[in-house]
Amino acid sequence: MPTVLKNAAYTLTILPDGALSLAANAGGAPARFAPQFLVLQRDDDPKVTLRRAELPQSINYSVPTWLRATANGGTDTSLKTAATDTTVTAGDGLDPATLQGSGASRTGNLFRASASVALMAVRADVVGQTVRWHFPEHADFTLTAEVTLLPGRESPRLSFIFTPKRAGFYSVGYVGAASTDPKATQESWQPLIWQEKRFPSASFLTPAFHCPLPTTLVMVNNQTYGLIAEPAELPFQPLPTFENSRFGVALRDSDGKARPMIFAPMLGGVGSQRKPGEVFSFALRLITQPQSLLTTYQSLARGLYGFRDYRQSTTHSLNQTLENMVAYGLSEYSRFNKELKGFSYETDAPGTVKNVSALHPLSAALVLDDPVIFKELAYPLIEYLVSREKFLFSTSPDIKIQNPSWRLLGPCAPLSELAALYAITQRRSPLLLRYATALLKQQRTLNLDTPQAEDTWQNQLALYDATGEKRWLVAARAKADAYLKAQVQTRQSEFAPGSFFWNSFVPDFFALLTLYEATGEKRHLEAAHEAALRFTQFIWLCPTIPTETITVNKGGKAPVYSYLAKRTKGPMPVPEESVPAWRLSEIGLTPEASGTSVGHRGIFLTCFAPWLLRIAALTGDTFLHDLARAAVVGRYASFPGYHMNTARTTVYEKPDYPLHPFPELSYNSFHFNHSWPHIALVLDYLISEVETRSKGAIRFPARYAEGYAYLKSRIYGDRPGVWQGEKDIWLWMPRGLVTVSSPQVNYIAARSGDGKTLSLALTNQSSEPVTVTLTLNPALLPGLKANQRRVSIAPHGVATLKLGGLTITPAFQKELLGAGGAAWAHDEARTPFIQGEVVGMVLNFGPALQSAFVYLQGTNQEIREARLLYQIDSAPEQTLTDSRYPFEFTVALPPNTKSFTYRIEAVTPSGTLQKTEPVALQR
Repeated sequence: MPTVLKNAAYTLTILPDGALSLAANAGGAPARFAPQFLVLQRDDDPKVTLRRAELPQSINYSVPTWLRATANGGTDTSLKTAATDTTVTAGDGLDPATLQGSGASRTGNLFRASASVALMAVRADVVGQTVRWHFPEHADFTLTAEVTLLPGRESPRLSFIFTPKRAGFYSVGYVGAASTDPKATQESWQPLIWQEKRFPSASFLTPAFHCPLPTTLVMVNNQTYGLIAEPAELPFQPLPTFENSRFGVALRDSDGKARPMIFAPMLGGVGSQRKPGEVFSFALRLITQPQSLLTTYQSLARGLYGFRDYRQSTTHSLNQTLENMVAYGLSEYSRFNKELKGFSYETDAPGTVKNVSALHPLSAALVLDDPVIFKELAYPLIEYLVSREKFLFSTSPDIKIQNPSWRLLGPCAPLSELAALYAITQRRSPLLLRYATALLKQQRTLNLDTPQAEDTWQNQLALYDATGEKRWLVAARAKADAYLKAQVQTRQSEFAPGSFFWNSFVPDFFALLTLYEATGEKRHLEAAHEAALRFTQFIWLCPTIPTETITVNKGGKAPVYSYLAKRTKGPMPVPEESVPAWRLSEIGLTPEASGTSVGHRGIFLTCFAPWLLRIAALTGDTFLHDLARAAVVGRYASFPGYHMNTARTTVYEKPDYPLHPFPELSYNSFHFNHSWPHIALVLDYLISEVETRSKGAIRFPARYAEGYAYLKSRIYGDRPGVWQGEKDIWLWMPRGLVTVSSPQVNYIAARSGDGKTLSLALTNQSSEPVTVTLTLNPALLPGLKANQRRVSIAPHGVATLKLGGLTITPAFQKELLGAGGAAWAHDEARTPFIQGEVVGMVLNFGPALQSAFVYLQGTNQEIREARLLYQIDSAPEQTLTDSRYPFEFTVALPPNTKSFTYRIEAVTPSGTLQKTEPVALQR
């Protein structure tokens, strides 16, 4: 009779050949785990390093590679050939070394990296709840292994001890999990990119630092089996990097089958070189679950790795953080170039500027009721996005890094942005809608040189939102049906062309949720939910957070990011301090993208968080809820730069962290164009948190800011919402409105349409009840009788407060949201001129917010100086001169302007004067 071991969750049967049959007590077929190991060994240093893998669709991703062992010759196509010009292709997060090719000297195929010895146990003994496997003696090493069925509901733990008898480089792989033909799997998973039915094209190893969970899994017949490293094998300190990765996981075996495997130590990595008698031990878990791979993945995160809703605020609430971010975004430190109307992008591409979306500062201007944000940022960005050819712009054709455009051949704005801007102008600028609808027939390359078709259901949905025309929703739903069938209901076996950021590896849950909000159809919500869960496989869920405090910033200095070491002045000063480990954890963040996941451990710009929060509320999914909070809460007190890297620190938590000149910012990357997308993220999170905690009793309509890459947010402020049954309620959160006595409490504020009441919703970020004092700003609230209130809020709760008898007078909202300022009948003109056209337009955001914008497509190679001669109605003609490229002019128009007449004079480099005929734009 076979020996059978049981605990509350599993039954482990020891088969006659020593293999284990592991079955979950909840049901499902047993999974077989054989007593089989593979020892990789080399006498010489294999010099493991990362190189780009040769992957379908030119996916940019780096894998461990080794100097090829002479015994393993033959063709190896696992690696990319050398990059031709790393000065162009390398950038922040892209280590130039990883872009070097392999030639004939390196391999990314684990089984070509060394000679190997296969070991199969010759017998198995059972002692209590432990199965001990015995292996034949080998001249170069000894191996012992045992599997223990732990008490409770724990999965079996496999541990082994390896002792070399002679010096060398070793790696021990457990390869006893069952193998499956990849075509027979429902799906499988190897971090970071082999998801659904995408299967590794070679036997690549994923090092520990690249594992959101250090597991590899296979799903067959509606159940999942695999392996996962014991949490203790991936320590919290130091921050995981390639250099300190002690092990790796793999999925493709030497026969090309799907077989979960773990190799430790990583060949050539830390701990791999061992002296005679120098013992190495390692532990992992055997996994089988009668459920989907995604559900198994969640249970491993929760049960084994202890993921929970672990964050709370630290030194600042999100409202304090938001106000600090806005102050930074309006300061010189945010590096907005007023002349070029873009943010410096010198971190990646010196000599360029780059923008993401005008909707982010426009929404902030509305919600915060701040005309300065509109004037200094939102409006210039609108001009930039309608005139430039790409998001990334340079005034010189000689700049090649990331291939910027230097031409004014716009718009570069996404169709959805143009549509949203049209809607937010109260449909006063029809040229924006014309631009949007014209793009439906185009295919454009705007970011990362990836062409994208514009005639998509997402864009049709954007046109429906902007216009209210049902034909666009009908078209969007029809195309979305095909999308659901092809992308959500079908497991993907290929990478989408140009996949780079994580959202491009999964279905578009941003747009799917937006579609659900437009249709109310359950299947659209289910699709958004499915896509969001797939996205969670790119979010860090390890290392497990210890309970102790960690001392950081030793010696009063922050770590220095290697990419910036030669470009900045050295370590930033920051006090040495000991803080709870959870404050330093990356759990809830993601690396940036497949190609930059080496240098970007965890990015703070977690635009996905509010979307997960809303999907969680609609589906009751606590996993998504907890990940959303982990992505945002208690992480920073101002703009934190881009990512955590190198080593754990609190430098990015400090409110003055970004308030330094660029050469002093040495801890992490500053992509200055990210500051307002990050502000939009925080606003979106604050508003979404109140909406979800109030179960929809407090909600505000939103527009979709697509941006590019993963920079996708909902933006607010152009329409009223609902507050516990009351309508005509407008978000109104001017800076300095409320001071809250505890950083654990966030809030949103809204005014009634008549300005007589202010409503506040407060959310507690901690797991303890709090009572706070609110101090209200009487200068912003005429009629306020008492400026302090006491409010108690339950753990993770929400409380509301309403103040009446006020006379609230918006400073900016009334200008854009008020009546008047009808659309111009003739709001754009294009005149052929030197090497292109002169483009003139009226951008109309309201009676007091309308401007004429005129730009020349000709460059400084053809034009030395340009002059705009213009006339507003019958007023005298005036002249503006621009002597630097780009040649563009902005003229504010009085509220009752009926016409704007203009002409251009331009001086060529040879001194020739060329002119256009007058053009009239008319209301």
